[in-house]
Amino acid sequence: MRMYVTSFVGLRISLSSPRGHAAIGGDGHTLIISNLVDRVDTYSIPPREPLHTFCHTINQNVPLLVSAVLGSSLFVVGSDDGCPHLYDQCTGHLSNVDSL
Repeated sequence: MRMYVTSFVGLRISLSSPRGHAAIGGDGHTLIISNLVDRVDTYSIPPREPLHTFCHTINQNVPLLVSAVLGSSLFVVGSDDGCPHLYDQCTGHLSNVDSL
């Protein structure tokens, strides 16, 4: 299995799939990373432990932007069809931003 290394603000994490963009979570203790296949992963910082995986369909292999909402458990992920998705790290709930 090929391993990929992501480096973000001095943190190095070995991953099993290629990655897109990353952001620090709104709580300041979570690293949010989109991959180029099918999901968004969250990791605790420190100690760089996996926390949760959010399934996210990607039809075209393009890096998706991720951004956290400061002071909350919410984060936004772009998509290859132009519709942003809003996730809640605590509940795992996904909403299309345009349906809110």
